Amino acid sequence: MKKYFILILFAILLIAPIGMRAASAGETWYVGKGMKIGDYFRYNLCQVDYKSCTQFEMDFWVEGKTDQGYKVQVLVIDGNKVVRGNMEVGKVAPEPIGFSKDMAPYASAYKSSLVWLSGFATILDPKDFDAPAWGKIGSIGGMPVGPTGVKETVTVPAGAFETYVIGWHKSSDNKIWVKPGFPFPVKALTFVDVSAGTIPVQYQFELLEYGNSASPPDFLEKATTPITPEGNCPPDDSFVSGTKALDTHSMIVQFRYAPKNPRSGCTITWSLEFTKSFDPNQFESDVHYDIFVVDENDKVLRSFAQDEGKEFLYAPVGKESRTMDVKESAGTAHYVLVVYGTGPQGSPPDTSKSGRLNFDIDVVIPEFPAGVIIVMAIVVAMTLALTRFKTSIPSFKF
Repeated sequence: MKKYFILILFAILLIAPIGMRAASAGETWYVGKGMKIGDYFRYNLCQVDYKSCTQFEMDFWVEGKTDQGYKVQVLVIDGNKVVRGNMEVGKVAPEPIGFSKDMAPYASAYKSSLVWLSGFATILDPKDFDAPAWGKIGSIGGMPVGPTGVKETVTVPAGAFETYVIGWHKSSDNKIWVKPGFPFPVKALTFVDVSAGTIPVQYQFELLEYGNSASPPDFLEKATTPITPEGNCPPDDSFVSGTKALDTHSMIVQFRYAPKNPRSGCTITWSLEFTKSFDPNQFESDVHYDIFVVDENDKVLRSFAQDEGKEFLYAPVGKESRTMDVKESAGTAHYVLVVYGTGPQGSPPDTSKSGRLNFDIDVVIPEFPAGVIIVMAIVVAMTLALTRFKTSIPSFKF
């Protein structure tokens, strides 16, 4: 009898830890978990590589399945511009594997923010919320990324959600709020790894709305902004670059704009580096600025910030790249770079580093595709022929 008692006790001791581990095992999650046809999501989003984390709205609806994953209809509201297109996302993780041309910058921002955690958690490698870490980020010194051990009720425009906080710490606390069973994180706030100065946001987003619809949601019906036909804006590799001090000598600007002679109705791309007046190798941070077009009397005709629906443009780390529409007619356009000053976004800038730079840029008439020119030539020729024919008919008076 004693022998059987010892065997039973041994079996209980052997099985108990397994049961305890099973009971304590946490719920697993991966990016895209639970996503299905008809789901729609609306987010406010920014990512540092897109206009220095300029915020835009990204709305998308899962239309159907493809051989590789899912077809998604997307609408982006970027300041005053509305862009609509398609995106294909993968099965293993809902990362973009194909997209409309106009969606390229937004698909890149989406991949580097909303589905950033797919670098650690996919359908093939789901992660446990009780795990000590999900992986490491090599770019920031191998810092572990994973559950912080904190559960938090987070409130966003879409509502209140019970979430696990996924994060890491390096200079700042980086947090991503994940709701179990929900395909995408509900909210995120992460920062660029810098050792000095203001720490800029790496990416930030929050959920505005979600649901499921068998037909395209109403938000996809928003009118899109007309886009200049590509044939009128052929590639042009020319550029102008230089280094100048502001008129107040409070800051140095290294600039490059392309093309050298932008076409009316096309675009001009500005690359700017704001550096300290005493050392062009040290960047100024938190620069508030704008680019204006003025007339001969310095009267403002346009503001590029206002064209984007903003009060000013912002360079958190002192480097900027902006592509802007050229609405000026052919001739010399007077562009003015105005630096309002420096300081955190959302607060009045310190004007001690304000100043301006003037650029006179020759705008040219856009080129038309050869086919259009041929059609126009035929129309003109027919018009002239008809005119001659009419003038050859004698006129009669009655």
